[in-house]
Amino acid sequence: MVQTYVLSLKSSRDRRLAVQSQFDRYGLPFQFFDALGDAAADATLLHNHYDSEMNRKHFKRPMSSPEGYCYLGHRAIWQHLADSDEDVAMVLEDDFRFVADPRPMLAASASKNLRGVMIKLDGGSEIEGTTIGKMGKAALVQRKVLTARTTGYLIGRDAAKSLLASSERFYRPIDLDLKHFWEHGVPIFLLKPAVVCERDDCASLLSTDRKTLKPASQFLRFLKNLKYQLAFRYGLLRNSCNEAQSPFLSKNGKTG
Repeated sequence: MVQTYVLSLKSSRDRRLAVQSQFDRYGLPFQFFDALGDAAADATLLHNHYDSEMNRKHFKRPMSSPEGYCYLGHRAIWQHLADSDEDVAMVLEDDFRFVADPRPMLAASASKNLRGVMIKLDGGSEIEGTTIGKMGKAALVQRKVLTARTTGYLIGRDAAKSLLASSERFYRPIDLDLKHFWEHGVPIFLLKPAVVCERDDCASLLSTDRKTLKPASQFLRFLKNLKYQLAFRYGLLRNSCNEAQSPFLSKNGKTG
C-alpha cells in the first residue's frame, strides 16, 4: 500500500477531524505530518531557505509566511520519502476532500514505476492535454502549463530528491515553483478526473495573505505581473514539453 502523508498543523483540530473522516470512509491508513509555523525554530528554518533577494528580482510580490511554511512542510515530507525505502507516497494538504474513491488509483500506482515523477491528483475534470497512460480507470494527462494548487499528489522517491535539490533556496510559492519544470527537472502529470479537491469550508490563509502583499500601486502590480508572465512564457518556449521517457512502466518492465 502506498504510504499517505497529510500535512497539517498540530493545532488544527477541526481540520484533522475532517481528514480522519475522509479516510474512515474508505478504510485507508494515513499519517499526519506536522506542518511548520508554530515554533520560533520554524522562523529560523524559513529564513535559511527563503531567498528574499531572488524574490525581489524575479517574483511579483513577497512570499507570505504561511506560503513559506507550506513550502517547508512539503519539503519535509519529500525529505522523509527520500530517506525511506518507499518508492512513492501520496501527499495531501489538510483542506482536501476525496471527490472519487482513491483506492483504484492507489492500487494501480503500486504496480507502476513512479519513482521519478509527480502526479497531481487535484487537476479537475476539465483539464486539456495529451493522455499518456492510465492509472486504473483515470487518464494521466501531460500538459505544458500545470494547474495551480498542491492539494494532493503522488510523488516518487527520486522525484522528491530532485525537488529537494532544486528548492534548497526558494523564492516562489510551491504551486508556482512546480510549474517551472525546466528548472526542477521533474516530470509532473495530472490525473483526470481528479481524486481530490479543496474543501469549501476551509478558509485559506495563503490567498488572504497574497492579497495583502501585492504592491499598493495598481500600475506597479501590472508591471511586476507582466514581467513574471513574460519570463514564464519565455521559459516554456525555450524548453521542451513537461515529459518523461516511458514513466509509467509496470514494475516488471512492461507498459502499464
